[in-house]
Amino acid sequence: MVFLTMPAISTAVQVVVAFGGAYLVALWFSMIVWTYYDIRARSQDIYVHIFATALVLIFNVFGLLLYFILRPRETLAEAYERSLEEESLLQELEERPHCPSCRQRVSPDYMVCPSCHVILKNLCITPSCGRLVHPRWELCPFCGTLQVGETEGHGEPPTHGSNVPIVPISVFGPDPQGAGTPGPG
Repeated sequence: MVFLTMPAISTAVQVVVAFGGAYLVALWFSMIVWTYYDIRARSQDIYVHIFATALVLIFNVFGLLLYFILRPRETLAEAYERSLEEESLLQELEERPHCPSCRQRVSPDYMVCPSCHVILKNLCITPSCGRLVHPRWELCPFCGTLQVGETEGHGEPPTHGSNVPIVPISVFGPDPQGAGTPGPG
């Protein structure tokens, strides 16, 4: 058996202490660098960056524990994502149509509000079109047919405060056969 002598033991202890010290210094330095990068991801304030880094620089592991307690909960990227999600949800809520009478949310293809029974849309009077049009629209935007309101009389063109009927104007250009356009004189 080989017995280590006193100088060999002291050299081994010195090597272990040196490696242990180097490891602790590297660990301390890496905690400082990690803290700096972590606080940069969580705050834009330069003073907060300096304070958090100095906290770990001066108090080592205890400073890192204190930093964990004091640091912002979410990173700037997480806060930005959360704000985008909230904005998207708010925009989605604002885009949904509401009943003009009771302010309940309605689907865009509802003809009548299910809550207060207000007429939201009418069917185009042209059977081949049959699309939904707003009750105040005079023309169907899909087929260009004049819409006759129920309150104005059946089959008569609507009037606006005078006895002059509204003449339908073709939105697709002049009628090739001349029908439906007023003649000269």
